[in-house]
Amino acid sequence: MRMNAPKKIKGQVLLLAVALLPIVVGLGALVADLGVLYLTKSELQTAAEQGALAGCHDLNGGHPSPTNAYSNGIAYAKKSPGKSSDTVAATVTYTATQKSVKVFASRAINLFFAPIWGKDSSAVSASATARLTPTSSIPPGAPPFVIKAPTDIIWQGGPQGDSYSQPYYMKKTPTKAQEFTYVNGVFKNPTSYDAYLDLLADGYSKAVNLNTVMYHIGPATASESAVNSFASRLTAGGNQDILQAKAGDPRLMLIPVVETLSTSTRLWDYSTSGMKIVGFVGFWFDSINKGKLYYVNGSRYYLDYVVTGRFVRVALPTGTGNVVPGQQWYGVGNVQLVE
Repeated sequence: MRMNAPKKIKGQVLLLAVALLPIVVGLGALVADLGVLYLTKSELQTAAEQGALAGCHDLNGGHPSPTNAYSNGIAYAKKSPGKSSDTVAATVTYTATQKSVKVFASRAINLFFAPIWGKDSSAVSASATARLTPTSSIPPGAPPFVIKAPTDIIWQGGPQGDSYSQPYYMKKTPTKAQEFTYVNGVFKNPTSYDAYLDLLADGYSKAVNLNTVMYHIGPATASESAVNSFASRLTAGGNQDILQAKAGDPRLMLIPVVETLSTSTRLWDYSTSGMKIVGFVGFWFDSINKGKLYYVNGSRYYLDYVVTGRFVRVALPTGTGNVVPGQQWYGVGNVQLVE
């Protein structure tokens, strides 16, 4: 025989359900609050990171500008998933030893459950720091020669306002300021003269890093075929605007910088003496004046040729190479999040 529950028990269950209802609803509201807080935190973190990265790119490239880094750091942090109503601040550090942008973003949000305890809203914040650091490797395209970094480099388009006005001259035999020479080298042993000419025109086909062995094959030369191969970069197409300089442009050479230039006058000796790579520099190839063609021992040379160009800062992809402690800053850098 089926027994019905006493009315007293039914009443108690009903009272318990009524008593628990606010708690259940409150827990649901609490979960909703936590979800909103988590989502907002995630959005602000992404916004701060995109602002820091965007700002830091303005410290690099052909026209570094701390002013633009500050304004774009804030502007990009307010782009989706950020909001124009977010409170955003940026700190730009631009010194010889550190170049970074830190972005702080916060947002006030309305809560569902917290008002029960008298808290209607909560502030959520996030921050991110992007840093521009010297690179220890570069993508394919390095020319088959190295230089010792000139001590008087003025970075073109920099905060000093030089606005690409300071040319530099690469010559066989430099004689005054803003002139520098180079030493011929190759990235493998042995090589052929035809392969060397291809390297002058197109650059090395593999990435180059601080551990890449450079072989000295001779001092700066000016043979007709070498100068013509080098000059072909001017008509190779691609980007022609120094303001948009980037790795892969025919006019932009990412040149290995070595500790000391080899003083050997021997040709094709494949010596590694003085060829230790310590960094890389971006040199924009503006023009070339070949000068007079000389005949020496049956061969033809442009002994007085002059390459005119400008040193620029170049942005490389994050992860191009690991930063080496104490490495000098030569203008080629990685942009990466550090905090």
